[in-house]
Amino acid sequence: MDGRAYYKALKLLKSLGLKYVLINPKEEAKGVKVILTTRGEGWGDDRILFIDGPKDVKLELLKRLLGEEGDLLMGIDPGKRIGFVAFYRNVVIDGGVYTSVEGLLEKISELSSHFKGRKLVRIGLDTEGLALKMAESIKRMGLRVELVDERGTTKKSGISRDLESAKAIAMRRGFEFKGVRQG
Repeated sequence: MDGRAYYKALKLLKSLGLKYVLINPKEEAKGVKVILTTRGEGWGDDRILFIDGPKDVKLELLKRLLGEEGDLLMGIDPGKRIGFVAFYRNVVIDGGVYTSVEGLLEKISELSSHFKGRKLVRIGLDTEGLALKMAESIKRMGLRVELVDERGTTKKSGISRDLESAKAIAMRRGFEFKGVRQG
């Protein structure tokens, strides 16, 4: 595997906390669920996932390891910096801080399209009304939305604060958002 692809594969595996073994293409890969390699070095094995392929390698790897039928749970901490985290089968698969609602909605749409099973988005109920606007947009995507009391979810300062708050919000039960009443 070329140097860049090798580095990309190792970085991905380490970021997900996955155990891995390095094998020579001529070796038999016993007990291995997924083989990461490049298209130029691939061979006829159903377990191969191409690190340089057109699919999102991280999501495809998680689907192969965890299956496609699990629950997708997402947490959002609204604000100027929007904290976001996604769990699939209780494993963190994505997270970040967004400065635009549109970018966050694109990420939610992308993630939810990759997985079958139940999908739930929990949003911290803020005082500025951003949570309701996001909830309405996410509900239109056909996803289940709960609004959560976000008091006590902020533990520290900095960018990681938004991620940690999003995680806490995701794990807290809320009340189901049915939509904003007009009138």
